[in-house]
Amino acid sequence: MFSKRLAALAAGILTLGTAMVSLSIPAHAAEPPNAESLIQGLVSAPDPKAAYAALTQEERDAVDAVTRVASIKITPSAKAQVTTSRSAAAASCWQGTAKGEGKNTLGGTIFTYWVTGKWCASSGKVTSATFVSGSGETSTPGWSYEGRIGQGARVGSDSLLGNVWAQHKFVLTWDWVQTAYPCVSMHGSPYGYYSQGSSCSG
Repeated sequence: MFSKRLAALAAGILTLGTAMVSLSIPAHAAEPPNAESLIQGLVSAPDPKAAYAALTQEERDAVDAVTRVASIKITPSAKAQVTTSRSAAAASCWQGTAKGEGKNTLGGTIFTYWVTGKWCASSGKVTSATFVSGSGETSTPGWSYEGRIGQGARVGSDSLLGNVWAQHKFVLTWDWVQTAYPCVSMHGSPYGYYSQGSSCSG
């Protein structure tokens, strides 16, 4: 009888110990979605929009964090490159480039775009402004640069600025709502300095 009670007690202790061990082992947390592999899958899909729609909400959130534009960054003002030195006619010309970047919520660059312009000044007044070039490029799979859709140049009404601008188009393959039409502009002073902005009209 005593041996049976001892065996039952030992079995109970063993069962309790097994339960405690199982409770002490934490369950493995689910791995977060891999945005890079998800994006590659969307890019290679026959129908990217349908593939995106088939993702879970958690997967969409991971993709959106990398591919959605959260902010625009414009490069700070700079000293322009002199293209024509002061001459006997007392005129000088400069050329400079303004650049913008589309940023995601993580701070990564989605796309970059720019405009290059030239302006001339004489006797403290801007006399001309000329659009030279403008283009863009993408840094994130899924986005494409569709080209420049507008540009222009003009001298400000007070002749203190030469304004040059360009507007660009970028498209996200699986989300046409995310089509972007950013503008970037540069504003040259009569003394060779210029500021930069996001104006679509200079």
